[in-house]
Amino acid sequence: MTQGLTPDQTDRLILYLVKNLTKGMPHLLVEGGGVLTTMLAKLLFLVDVWSMQVSGIQATNFRYIRYKHGPYPVAQFENRLETLGYLGLQRLPRERMEDGKPYRIYRLAKEPKVPLDLPPPVKLLADEVMTNFANRTLENVLAHVYSLD
Repeated sequence: MTQGLTPDQTDRLILYLVKNLTKGMPHLLVEGGGVLTTMLAKLLFLVDVWSMQVSGIQATNFRYIRYKHGPYPVAQFENRLETLGYLGLQRLPRERMEDGKPYRIYRLAKEPKVPLDLPPPVKLLADEVMTNFANRTLENVLAHVYSLD
């Protein structure tokens, strides 16, 4: 897939999704109101897929690989999340174990340190992904992503 946003805009998309997930999709959150890295990666993937369908350009600069739990931007994603603390992304002090592997949990500080403005087409796609999955369970979201893989 082609790159569409600069890293700063990709960071803002991550922050935008985390902020809005914690407000509008409580059933997709884990204990403490955080977003599991796997769920965030799948929603970013869906934004990228839809962006490619609409414009031919990816909405992030991630490069996805096949992974046992569906497409995942392993090389860049987890490192990027760790560096977004300066913008207001907080890693919760606990992890969730799935298949014997720890998955990190993140939430956004009450006041992010940057405006979460996105280009209108990217914001629209992110909002559409969240709207389409607002009433689905985690298992439904994962099943949908796996069907695209």
